[in-house]
Amino acid sequence: MNSAIQHDRFSKLNLLLYLFIIIIFWLTTPFQFDQPIKVRDGTVMGNLSVVEKLQGGKTSRQIALVCLGVFAVASLVRPNRNRLRINGALGWFVTLYALWILYSIVWAPDKVFTAKRIITFVIMLISCVAIAERSRLLELYCLVFFLTFVAVTLGLGNEIRLGTFNPPDPYWRLSGMVHAIHLGWLAGLLSLSSMAMMDLASPKYKKILWCVVFYGLLVLFWTKSRMALAACVIGIMTFYYLRTSLHNKAITFSYVVALLCLLVLYYGSDISNMLISVFTLGRAEGTKETVGSLSGRTFLWSACLEFAADKPLVGYGFNSLLGPANIEAIADIAGWPANSTHSAFVDSIVGLGYIGFTMLVSIFILSLKKGFRLARINSNYTFFASVMAWWFFNSFLETDLVTRANIPSFIAWLVVARMAFVDNRKTI
Repeated sequence: MNSAIQHDRFSKLNLLLYLFIIIIFWLTTPFQFDQPIKVRDGTVMGNLSVVEKLQGGKTSRQIALVCLGVFAVASLVRPNRNRLRINGALGWFVTLYALWILYSIVWAPDKVFTAKRIITFVIMLISCVAIAERSRLLELYCLVFFLTFVAVTLGLGNEIRLGTFNPPDPYWRLSGMVHAIHLGWLAGLLSLSSMAMMDLASPKYKKILWCVVFYGLLVLFWTKSRMALAACVIGIMTFYYLRTSLHNKAITFSYVVALLCLLVLYYGSDISNMLISVFTLGRAEGTKETVGSLSGRTFLWSACLEFAADKPLVGYGFNSLLGPANIEAIADIAGWPANSTHSAFVDSIVGLGYIGFTMLVSIFILSLKKGFRLARINSNYTFFASVMAWWFFNSFLETDLVTRANIPSFIAWLVVARMAFVDNRKTI
């Protein structure tokens, strides 16, 4: 009887935590009900709008971050908590990276703007450590599943509600209440978390979880986010590689080679056009013209690295180069306004210098290595390796998964925190 009461109380506490986290990220992301209309109408911010957005800050977002920080600190100082520790090189590099981020305010030209970015990241990282410390493995997976399922389903529902849901239109992309790429990240993580829960959840839920896997992939395909889809495929391949026998891997490889040969035979000299069409996910012709420049990212990176050359060792402060002071000059060079560098690696160079870049790359490599090692010891940890592969690949073309307070970034750092600071022998 006592165990039943404790389980019921435990479940209620978990549900309250899940609701608290989703509310926090609802306010910090933020989710916008009119996002599908903006996408449909092609509303793009100009330089002035971007500057105003960077300079501003919603009170609700600030309150949410304070609440998240208070919760994290209270959780970490509570009695009878699990003991945290630095797990090898990964733990040390995450610690040094966080300290280097804090120290970057010393040389940042715009100290107020940099301080806001630092505080946001530090609060998110501490909250990740706090939740990783108090969560068993299944609870952590349930949290990821809950956050992504709610966000994806609300986004799809909002698109249908507004009447903008139109898959046959080559110009249409499913965005829900966030950018289409962001929704693609959420959908990919939903599929990966559903796969991870199959062995830990009750067998009666397996069919439901498989349905959710395909639901996430369908939503991801509708976002027409090439990088998000490719990263999800890599995550699934990592999951499959770690969970499948050598015999089944050989069979799968044979099928893939046979399929590629058939495609070459069928399309002949048109194979390159077919591959471009697949790569652009059926988006309008104008999209194909931007494939070579990665949708204009290469011009942006060149502009950012020109600035980085002046401060190669320490940079301009954490996630701060594209602040109000530089955004217009960089937009003139790149040819379009952007409020991020669209690459976590470029951002680490321009924000934290090559010292910070080395730390971040080390975190990625060590996280992948630790995820693979844990998965080989215990297959229930395969999710860690697949998410790290997903995170690493996405970070080549996006910054927000490393620097910003949003659900996908939170999940990635949550996995890192679990591997870096929590005893992974803890009960599943």
